[in-house]
Amino acid sequence: MGDVTILEPMSIGDIIDRSVRLYRRNFAPLIAVAAIPSLIGCFASTMFWFGYSAMLRSASTGSGMSPASVSAFAAGGLSYPVWLFTLLLCVSAMSRVVGDHLLLGERITFRRCLSVVWRRLGDITLMGLLFFAYAIGIYVIFAIAAFVVAMAFIMVAAIFVAIGLPAWLNTLVVVLAIISAAAVVVVGVLGILARFVFMPQVVMIEGESAGAALGRAFRLGAKNWYRVGAIVLFTYFVTLSIFWALLLPMIVVLGLDGLWSQELFFQPGWSALYTSFDQISRLLVLPIWIISFTLLYFDSRVRKEGYDIEVLMRALQPGTPAGQFYWQPAPPPPRRDESAPPPRTFVQTSPLGLAGYQPSRRESDRAGEHPAAESRESGTAGVQRALDYCGRCGGFLDSGARFCHRCGHRVTDVNAESPGPS
Repeated sequence: MGDVTILEPMSIGDIIDRSVRLYRRNFAPLIAVAAIPSLIGCFASTMFWFGYSAMLRSASTGSGMSPASVSAFAAGGLSYPVWLFTLLLCVSAMSRVVGDHLLLGERITFRRCLSVVWRRLGDITLMGLLFFAYAIGIYVIFAIAAFVVAMAFIMVAAIFVAIGLPAWLNTLVVVLAIISAAAVVVVGVLGILARFVFMPQVVMIEGESAGAALGRAFRLGAKNWYRVGAIVLFTYFVTLSIFWALLLPMIVVLGLDGLWSQELFFQPGWSALYTSFDQISRLLVLPIWIISFTLLYFDSRVRKEGYDIEVLMRALQPGTPAGQFYWQPAPPPPRRDESAPPPRTFVQTSPLGLAGYQPSRRESDRAGEHPAAESRESGTAGVQRALDYCGRCGGFLDSGARFCHRCGHRVTDVNAESPGPS
């Protein structure tokens, strides 16, 4: 996408516009990936609401509940966790392939999505369990907070009524309190969502584990609640528009045929129709939602970490493999040779701060700065080696030195005990 540059600070309008353009250019593979959780969700919702409406109708008519309705209700309820897990797999796969497409020019394909998910299946599963645990904790906290706020609101309202204020003033206070409480709840939910929404991108793009991705997502998502809210609001209205565009013609047809009545809402067929249209609208908008949050992830890294400069510097380094400069974790430290002497802490006595500096033997031999190089060339390396290196610490010895300037021992005593370099 030569006309789409993402490594720059973007407004929320730019993020949504570029997401829609990328979605239009890769419509088929993105829809194919999003269709898997959508089909499972359609099955779960259809079975759940079919069984629920059938049991409700049986209870209203006084007849016993049929085993088919109970089985459908149970199958739908058990299918919801499977739907949520496949949805998480879809979000993780799209986040990685969209990142590869934007930064590396890789094609977005269905097979590539399956490949990246299979390689990180364990971390994605752990991430789903963390999501579930934190969702339960947040729900409990919100329930307690809502109970406390409701009790305080009832007490304040009782005080106002006891004072005897006018009815219009009481109504105004109640309306303002409800609006303020709703605003606080919305901002709180968006703030929590902003700190979790980048976890799939961190796991799939940066290669972090699920536990480490949680802390990093918290840092990247801080102060992004209004931008997350803008994306959620946009996708919600697009989903609602598509849903009613599909449902309204069906309502008109049912009204013309005389089938539109209150009893229609309790029919299993209406539940299946409603959930099908709902899942279709969600299917068409899900890729836009994932792409938007992926672009917002890159934008947050650019704004908070200078990620555009980092990628440019890594790409300019010679020998950097293509495609391995933006998600690979830091390389592990080199393993220390067990036969080498332990590191030593030196006291800096030199005004230049060079105490304890030792050039490498290969470098010194190549430059011909040490007598050992000449001794090896003349065939007397075995005799001269004991006088070239300290037998205790392996450091170089100056010509005619009687003490090792690295460990402080006498040359003759040390070499007599342990001849040769360490």
